[in-house]
Amino acid sequence: VDGAKADIHYGGAAVFRLAMPEGATISLAADADTKIRTKVLASGSASSDHKAEVRELTPGQSMSFEGGARDIYVVQVNVDPEGEFFGPHDRAQLWRRSSYRCAGPCEGKAWWAGSGPGKEYPENQHSALRSPIFTLPAADAGVELALSFRAMWDLEAMTVDGSSVGTGCPSKGYDGVQVRMHVYGADSDVQDSVEVLTPSSGYGAGAAAESGLHAFGSSGLYTQSSPCSSFEGWTGSSGDDHAWTQQHFSLAAFAGKCVRFEFFFASDGSDAGEGFWVNGIKVEAGGVTVFAEGDGEDTSMTEIAFVKTVSAGSVGKYDRVPVVAGVPEGYESDKSLQKVAQTRSAAWSATWATPSRNSEAAKRRAHLGWSYSAPVMEVKTALLHPGQEACVTLQAPFKGSLDTATLFLLVDKMGVSA
Repeated sequence: VDGAKADIHYGGAAVFRLAMPEGATISLAADADTKIRTKVLASGSASSDHKAEVRELTPGQSMSFEGGARDIYVVQVNVDPEGEFFGPHDRAQLWRRSSYRCAGPCEGKAWWAGSGPGKEYPENQHSALRSPIFTLPAADAGVELALSFRAMWDLEAMTVDGSSVGTGCPSKGYDGVQVRMHVYGADSDVQDSVEVLTPSSGYGAGAAAESGLHAFGSSGLYTQSSPCSSFEGWTGSSGDDHAWTQQHFSLAAFAGKCVRFEFFFASDGSDAGEGFWVNGIKVEAGGVTVFAEGDGEDTSMTEIAFVKTVSAGSVGKYDRVPVVAGVPEGYESDKSLQKVAQTRSAAWSATWATPSRNSEAAKRRAHLGWSYSAPVMEVKTALLHPGQEACVTLQAPFKGSLDTATLFLLVDKMGVSA
């Protein structure tokens, strides 16, 4: 056996059987996932020198089982200690440089918040594309200080349903992107404030000036008492056929200050689109460039994920159920069940001695299939009462006489008691 493995979901297990090999050696790959625990069960006999034993293998380790023919079971369990929580290393990158949809006024590559071509962006995501810290020039009469860029978006459709976000801020939808400015002290180590910037053309609104977005309200970055401008941003679509738009923000209020800006993306757990693109980012003072994104694989902008880590003693917003134990900073519940699709594996290998003729290890063995692969339509079943028996005939897939039959039952599913 060389490199045997199974893709195992969190809490799941895989069981492999080696039928009565002699002198078996089991090895676990050095690069085996450390969150897969591997145990080896070897049969034995009370009357022999080799008793039944259970040993655990760690990545890169091998172990041998001496003696005659012994049934060997390799049992692997996904024991990811983070379970149904998402940690920093579990989150896929949201913002990336890409030429996908970069056409028309878009030049080179754009920053794109999305999952991939033709795919919907992730649910329950709160992530920002952030600039480095820099100092804006002091105010100068007649000199405009501004942030500009090209943007395109394909987000969850605008939905005006009469709901509100924050304290009475009429909502125009759910997912969105907004531009925020961080203002720092003179030494750039202490952040003084964070403000949501409003583009000169606005973020768009509903027919009755609805402008709030629920995903910003659930991000944990704002409170119920935050001003309605905190929940504003782009949503829906930037136009037909993935239309690019030119955006402009006045930075006059931040002249002479130490700042950084970011594009904050927020999504809820329902409908989605392909995401948000931004290209040609620059800050200028009277036509002189103060900051500009780089070309190609630009590294001047970085991604930061915002996580609502639940602390012990806090209570649910609606059910008021208390949290008994908190989780480490940077971890959050897997609300959108993304881990359902995640699996882990740990490859293992085995060698054994060539069995002697007519020995127990030389006998041929075969299994009769798996119980859950049996037909489920037009199949007769029987309800057994105490003392009754049911008989099922199976056709063996090999020739020769039957020496030993082993029946495996999943006890808690079959209802069989010991």
